[in-house]
Amino acid sequence: LYQFIHAQTIVLPDNWIFTIGDDPAYKNEVIDESKWIKIRVPGNWEDQGFPNYDGFAWYRLHFEVDEDLGEQPLYLFLGKIDDLDETFLNGVKIGSSGTFPPDPITAWNEQRACKIPANLLKKYNVIAIRTYDIFSPGGIHSGLIGILNEKEYEYEMNPPKGAKKSFYQMPTANGLIAAVYN
Repeated sequence: LYQFIHAQTIVLPDNWIFTIGDDPAYKNEVIDESKWIKIRVPGNWEDQGFPNYDGFAWYRLHFEVDEDLGEQPLYLFLGKIDDLDETFLNGVKIGSSGTFPPDPITAWNEQRACKIPANLLKKYNVIAIRTYDIFSPGGIHSGLIGILNEKEYEYEMNPPKGAKKSFYQMPTANGLIAAVYN
């Protein structure tokens, strides 16, 4: 079971299952996963047993939510995916980024955030992500992964402006000055 942190975020595990290749059936809730391997998310697949692989691959995650989430808007955050993706929750497409071949367009550095349609999230769930890597390390490589409410979504997608760096100390030693940033 995955619990809310601060009553707003559902943290998803970092162990997913993975396979290379492409089959539209992989989006379905129930498929044969016996030959899929475990993979750490985030982390590119080249560092996890698929060196120099470019092309289609799929990720899947089974998770359980044991809370009544009410009618609040929820968003599935999937980190940054190199290069492009389509995301399915319980067999339903909820988002995509980039453009698939024959003329692929990357979205490698965009935080993925898909609004979850009302009543789609249930007690037992399956996320399926179809990805395509054009070149270089591929897969879910970094970023935030979890389910957030609307307030957290707004905060993550439009973070407040940070304070500017300022000097708060000017320690000296042997006549030298070292700036220490606040």
